[in-house]
Amino acid sequence: MTSALNHEHLARIVNIVCDLADGNVVEEQIAILWTVRTCLEKLSTKGTAEAVKVICQTLRANSGCEPIAGAGPKHDGFADPVYCRVFGTFCGILASDIPDPSDGACRFHRHDAVPHWSRRLEPTALIGRYFFYNDPLHPCKPERPLPQPELGLAYS
Repeated sequence: MTSALNHEHLARIVNIVCDLADGNVVEEQIAILWTVRTCLEKLSTKGTAEAVKVICQTLRANSGCEPIAGAGPKHDGFADPVYCRVFGTFCGILASDIPDPSDGACRFHRHDAVPHWSRRLEPTALIGRYFFYNDPLHPCKPERPLPQPELGLAYS
């Protein structure tokens, strides 16, 4: 599945992760990106484009990050050092060069929030500002659907 990812898919995911994880907290970035890899593997039957769409929705829904209508990416691709670090980290995770600190988690939320689904689960990890969970009932499924553009580097 991960071999079918193209630069556009990676860029969509990396832009969201840049917004979710503090640019200086590498551990958060690694754990969030590992949830993405776990979800890509679990959603492999959907096809790459659909899996990336679901994952982008999941990242926003699980984190509480609301889309901003009409806003493009805040990070200027390879001209942005944070983007470059997150992109390189994601490539290392996809290549299995970086171990998974989240223990196979497919859901997460900020430590200062308590989504209803988290009450029935035990966290697998607390990394930075986020709790991570394995959820066998709803792997890689967004808490609530959010508007999502079709594949494109800009996201709302």
